[in-house]
Amino acid sequence: MKHHIITLRAAATAALIAAAASLGVLAPPAAAAGYAVQSITPWMQNAAPVGWSASPDRVFYNSLGSNGFFNGYSANPDGSDPACLTCTTPTFPTVGTETNRGVSDVSPNGQYMLVTVERPISNEAATMSQPGKGGGNDVYLYTTNGQQSWPLTNIYAPGSIALGSIWPRFDRTGNEIVWYSMISPAVGDLGYWQLKVANIVWTAGVPSLADIRTIEPTSNTFYEAYGFTPNDQDVIFASNTTGGTWLDDQIDEINVDGTGLTQLSQSMPSPEVNYNEFAFFDPTNTSIIFGRSYDTTGGGMDYWTMNADGSDPQRLTYFNEPWNTEGLGHVQTEALAFNPDNPNQFLAGVATDANSQNVDAELVTLNPSTSSGRLTEQFYSGLSFNQLISTTTEDPSEGFKAQESPAPGVPASDFSIRWSGGVTIPETGTYMFCAVADANEQLYLNGTELVNAPLTYGQRECGSASEVAGTDVGIQMDYWHGVGPAYAQLSWVVPGSAEPTMIPSSDLSPATPTAVSSSLVLSTYGVAPTVGSGAASGSGAGAISGSGAGAGSGATGSTSGSGSSNSSKGGSAAHKDATRRARRERKAREARRARLARLARARAAAVARRLDHKDRVSAERSRRA
Repeated sequence: MKHHIITLRAAATAALIAAAASLGVLAPPAAAAGYAVQSITPWMQNAAPVGWSASPDRVFYNSLGSNGFFNGYSANPDGSDPACLTCTTPTFPTVGTETNRGVSDVSPNGQYMLVTVERPISNEAATMSQPGKGGGNDVYLYTTNGQQSWPLTNIYAPGSIALGSIWPRFDRTGNEIVWYSMISPAVGDLGYWQLKVANIVWTAGVPSLADIRTIEPTSNTFYEAYGFTPNDQDVIFASNTTGGTWLDDQIDEINVDGTGLTQLSQSMPSPEVNYNEFAFFDPTNTSIIFGRSYDTTGGGMDYWTMNADGSDPQRLTYFNEPWNTEGLGHVQTEALAFNPDNPNQFLAGVATDANSQNVDAELVTLNPSTSSGRLTEQFYSGLSFNQLISTTTEDPSEGFKAQESPAPGVPASDFSIRWSGGVTIPETGTYMFCAVADANEQLYLNGTELVNAPLTYGQRECGSASEVAGTDVGIQMDYWHGVGPAYAQLSWVVPGSAEPTMIPSSDLSPATPTAVSSSLVLSTYGVAPTVGSGAASGSGAGAISGSGAGAGSGATGSTSGSGSSNSSKGGSAAHKDATRRARRERKAREARRARLARLARARAAAVARRLDHKDRVSAERSRRA
């Protein structure tokens, strides 16, 4: 129900995370087996994905219209042919179809979808009845072509105590659903909710609910359901049933008969904020992908994975980290839609504003996390790689981040890390290999120093290399850290692009290949590289050398050769390109700072709206009593 609580949590988690960091109490996430991110690409703006059906081969999502109301849509997997599914039915007296509607799930056979529909008599503000907030919403069953709809619940029926309904989900047969129902408004917290489970039965072509069960292991508590476990015998949901406040909501599961409550996600020691939500089993049913606030910058949320029993949590995305190539600013996680034809791909929703009005869909492609998709990772004590403590495999292109000790036996300060192995070149051309860190990093290609950047404090430093498709290149990134929060990332700029991106894990391996020749030019990303007319070449651990007309020096190293020195005239084209890149980066940073300022103002306004909403809901409940 993150739409419902995003404003409150964003402010609270940001403050508590900052306080925790200042106290030095944040622990690093446990190392885990699971998935590695191969790529993340934008799919569609203003699209909150909720389902992906094999037949019809369509993606289902919710989108905010220019009239201020949400509706459910479907589109082809490439984003083409969008169609509104809830724009014509149901229609209500006086308002017609001018109410919020949001798709929550698609049946396994692709014929039906569950939709929350705002009833026009709810007297709710439009922002409080949108999908994910659910004020005055009932659960409807629709055909996936949007031509027919039937109400399944009626929160205004005589004797009903429900104030809203959110996130109905099918089981794997399509005959049973789970949703959650609000029974008391939020007053200083998230309000009180109940989990509901029921069967769908058909009578004369009309569906209705039967055998409705209420699951409430702890009364007067927040619950948010995300569906059934693979055996359809349990429900997976978020709640604070174990005590504490909603800021420590965890992922739980419970049997449909209300027994066997089990906490899956791990609690963190106070005062760390560890809010968890939107948990879904992957198509293999072996892992759970979920949203978590732990260890993010500024109180946002990123996606994590854990085993089906809750063990081995591992961070998947770094949307909230400004130093990471995935960074989008302050975002919150939303629902997921898994590709039915590829278990390692899903659409992820990310909310980019304080009130979840703007949700964009990102296409995330994973590689099963195996050693072949990582580099060798070695931890040392001391700033000069003094003593080797442990060796494992990891993908530094996904990003490394730690608040305390990064691994067992490694000190929380004055440590160093070396990532080494091979990278397979996918296409012929000139690449820029980049490193960013909170303080100090060095980068080597085939044993030749490409970047030497001490005390860069978050500036991405790069060096270029001309490579041939299919070549396995040796790569090594050295990082050393003193005190405070630690982070680092390896990335590249591929031929034809101007922006750094993750190196796909499928192109990495922990074994260092036999060195091959590379054509190198040292430079800093966004600063004009010094390019000579003679190619520089190196092999193995030997120094880069070149003959002919080209010799020059870059910001992070130098090449040398015989002949005349390179002049600014000789590198004018590269200088212009780099200057344009620097200008674009500067404008992007300025735009992001402006957007963050707007978000801060929006959060403040949303808090004010939230307080007003509490008063209106309380008044409505008193009227109905």
